[in-house]
Amino acid sequence: MTTPKLLAAALLALVLCSCSHPREQYSFKFAPGKGVYDFELMMDSPEAFYETSIACRYNAAHIRDTVIPVTITVTAPDGRTAEDFIDLPLERREGVTVRRADGSRTDIRWPWRRHIQVADTGLWKVSVRLDAPSQRRHVQGMGVALTREN
Repeated sequence: MTTPKLLAAALLALVLCSCSHPREQYSFKFAPGKGVYDFELMMDSPEAFYETSIACRYNAAHIRDTVIPVTITVTAPDGRTAEDFIDLPLERREGVTVRRADGSRTDIRWPWRRHIQVADTGLWKVSVRLDAPSQRRHVQGMGVALTREN
């Protein structure tokens, strides 16, 4: 078997034999000036533990604050909601990943919740609202990641 055919067969075997649950779901929405970003995350196992993180791309030349205040609203598959009010720090801290994309455009990712276990499985809705109107036009996008811990 030639090398390209061997690689194709190995890739196909990996895809067919891989776990049916993706380890990470990630959604990022580019929408400069938008105040609210809506996402959907599938949590389909009551035995699994999950962790979440929030991501943002912003223009550091225009946001001089030390935090980005957000309200995160989570809606369970049965319709129950909960809110989190968080100040997302704009400097490096434990668990926070900061990367300059180019010029003053900066990407940052914060851990949000760890060791989440849900009894109500299915599609969860997550809404991230930027609470400082002056920052909205300088945020180019927001994202949410969900990772299965086990």
